[in-house]
Amino acid sequence: TGFGDYIFVVASMANVAQGAATLAVYFLTKNAKTKGLSSSAAVSAFLGITEPALFGVNLKYKFPFFCALAGSAIGAFVAGLTHVIAVSLGAAGFIGFLSIKAGSIPMYI
Repeated sequence: TGFGDYIFVVASMANVAQGAATLAVYFLTKNAKTKGLSSSAAVSAFLGITEPALFGVNLKYKFPFFCALAGSAIGAFVAGLTHVIAVSLGAAGFIGFLSIKAGSIPMYI
């Protein structure tokens, strides 16, 4: 009902989940090189650019990738159940709440 779409909401959930999985690798690893890569990749994923997190960290270790898949699926499912919609396209990350319909922001966060 009304205008808006779910695509941006789902994309935003996926980006944040990839960033969270990469941040988990940062906290759990002892390797200094992996710590450096995962910290910068997590920041970029939270801002909407997931390629460094996805290809540089999560697919390398596989388990964080599958955890991010599960997390984004759960987040997208809940957002769909609560009818969270986006009224425009923007940065699909933490700052993505600027594109969400005003009444849906509490459920988006």
